[in-house]
Formats: sequence, C-alpha cells, structure tokens
Amino acid sequence: MKTGKSPKRQPGRPPRGDTSMEQIAIRLPKEMLETIAGLARGTLARQDRSTVIRELLDEAIAARKKKGA
Repeated sequence: MKTGKSPKRQPGRPPRGDTSMEQIAIRLPKEMLETIAGLARGTLARQDRSTVIRELLDEAIAARKKKGA
C-alpha cells in the first residue's frame, strides 16, 4: 500500500532502475570540473562529483524559479 510519501533520498549514485532519473552526457570545461571536484573534496561527507553537480543544478534551478525566469 502506497502512503504517498516519496522515499528519503540518500547521498551518492541513484540505484539502477530508478525511473525518476535519466542519464545524460554533458561536456564541461576543465576549469569547471576542477571547481566541482574542489567542492566535492570540501564537503564533510566527501561527496562524489555527480552528487555535487546534481546539487549545483538544483540550486541554480531554484534560484531561477525564485527570480521568476
């Protein structure tokens, strides 16, 4: 029986078969990847690069929504 609540997300790679996620391939400048890697190293949980990229995208989308763009 579904309760309507989504499961609590955990850090790290989403499990295989997670249909709520879609894999994409993007190219980023080396300098941007170095900055992202530095942010990942700077977290207490030592997050992986993919997690940091997802969090940065989430923050950017929220900021644009707030701005009304």
